[in-house]
Parts: sequence; C-alpha cells; structure tokens
Amino acid sequence: MAIVITLPEEKLRFHYRNLYSNKILVRDMAGVYLLYDRKGTLLYVGKSVNLRNRLFEHIRGEGNSSAFFRDIHEILVYFCDDPMEREIYETYLINKLKPVYNRSKVYHAEKITELEDRVYEIEEELNALRYEKLEIQSLLEEYDEEDDMYYDQTEALGEHLFLTRRLREIDRERRALIKERAKLLSQINS
Repeated sequence: MAIVITLPEEKLRFHYRNLYSNKILVRDMAGVYLLYDRKGTLLYVGKSVNLRNRLFEHIRGEGNSSAFFRDIHEILVYFCDDPMEREIYETYLINKLKPVYNRSKVYHAEKITELEDRVYEIEEELNALRYEKLEIQSLLEEYDEEDDMYYDQTEALGEHLFLTRRLREIDRERRALIKERAKLLSQINS
C-alpha cells in the first residue's frame, strides 16, 4: 500500500526581503514553508497558523533558526488552513526533501530497523543470561546441600567460587544490556 501526498496547488515563492512588503503575505495565513539558501539548498521546513509572523521570526534568527537565519535567501510557501493537513505536509516534506536543519519528525527507516534489531538481540542476550543465572543458582544450591558428598572439597570450593563470580558478571552484563536497551528504545520513540 502506498500513500500519495499531493501538495496544495496554492503556493508562493519569493525572496526573503519581499516578506517586509505587506502585499506578499497577509496576517493569519496558514500553511507550510520551505526556507532555501542562495544555492538552492533547503535549510528548513516548518508550518504555521500565521506564516507572516513565523517567517519574520526565522529571518530575525529567533528560536531554532539562530543557526541558519543569515543563510535564508528564498522562501516557498504552501497555503493550507487545515491543521492536520499542515502536519502531514510538513512531515512529508521533511522526510522527502531532507532539509539541513530539521531534527524533529525525521524518520530514518533503516536506522530504526537497526535499532529495533539490536533491541531484539539484547532481549535474546538477557534471556540467555537469565537462564544461565538460574542454572548457576541451582548448582550453587546443590553444592550447599551436598558439601559432605564431595571427596575433594578443594575442587568443590573452586567450582563454587567460579560460579559465584559468574553470577556477579551476569548481573553486570544484564545491567549494561538493560541500560543499552532503554537508550535504544528512547531513540526509536523520539
């Protein structure tokens, strides 16, 4: 199934200095905007219910545009009154055109797949460690119960110490994996 998104036909492209002319954009016009530099590189895509005010903020370098406001040369505006449509257009344009300065709403399908694969691997590793820990705990209980049955107490003690050390290692490994999993899940969800 493919989703086809058609941008609004009503659009306007202009030099940023023309924004100062009251004729170019009247107040309370809503839509999606694209900011370009002199070379035609797409710097940023955004949406607003009041394009005129929002574009002035960008030109003055307010908010998230402080890193690129001096590079803004040309502006393309698609007019759209519906808030949901603006949201869809903005997200679509960000992911289709990959502007330099957009950070949110960027969907990296391959990266997310890699992160999800690693989370799955971590889950598998955690399960293996869980089973190993249960086996070791069971063996340690047997050693405690059957201490008198061992002919060579030194060998039993060595095995007991080895298993106890391995339990501590498993706990460290599990904590590290759980921390990594939490970090990956937060990256996937952001």
